[in-house]
Amino acid sequence: MKVFCSLIVVFTLFLGEAYGKEEQISFRFQLLCLERTLDELKYTASGEVINVEVPKASFSKIYQYTGNPKMDFFVERLEGDQTRRILVQTLNIPVSANGDTLLFLIDVNVENKKPLEFTAFSKDKQLQQPNTLVVINKAEQPLMVKAGDKEFGLPSGEIDMTPIELNSRNQFPLTIHKLFDDEPIKAYSSMLRLNPDNTVFLFVQTDERDDRLLKVYSVSYRDPDASGSKASKSAEPSKQRTVTKQTLSDREKSIYNLEQGADSDP
Repeated sequence: MKVFCSLIVVFTLFLGEAYGKEEQISFRFQLLCLERTLDELKYTASGEVINVEVPKASFSKIYQYTGNPKMDFFVERLEGDQTRRILVQTLNIPVSANGDTLLFLIDVNVENKKPLEFTAFSKDKQLQQPNTLVVINKAEQPLMVKAGDKEFGLPSGEIDMTPIELNSRNQFPLTIHKLFDDEPIKAYSSMLRLNPDNTVFLFVQTDERDDRLLKVYSVSYRDPDASGSKASKSAEPSKQRTVTKQTLSDREKSIYNLEQGADSDP
């Protein structure tokens, strides 16, 4: 099963509203792709073809869309003296998003018939609480996440978000457990910094050099409508990574959905 199949479901649920053929919608949007720079995407708004540039691991500039809620992203190829348009993805934007700022997370999957998959967030409806943490589980196993004073389980391919408390240095501790050889291990531990009132997106994936470990990339997002807003920061992998076997409490097991007999020696 593809890791991101659940993310596609999230996107479908968010963008699944019905709309009339003559309906018009207007919204702003930004895009993020962790894997690579995207510089060939285009879309049409008000009859004009607009080029999209998505820097690697950083949010793009703000784009404006006005048109039918059925929004197409495409690339163009020159064949002789003709330009051929190749559809990449069609997004059915709900009319309730009219006037919103949307964030599109793009996952590159070259082995899929649709090499780019989009996951959508509404900045205005989902990211209004200050110091919001968004965790995207791109690993192949369920995780137990402890971020500041919050803890929650996160299945493979799923997304969760929560506001978190920061210390006096605007930091919070992050610990992530995973299963390895049927035993829970602490696969990641670090102190992360979050600029106050920002949102941070954490992409969690298996470390290809050591499958006991996890890699976590953070991308900071600053509300462009906030006073004194600065550009969002690019993804930064933490240098602090540890792996140790853990004895989990009953409460932690229930969050992680582990059986009571899954304890291991510390």
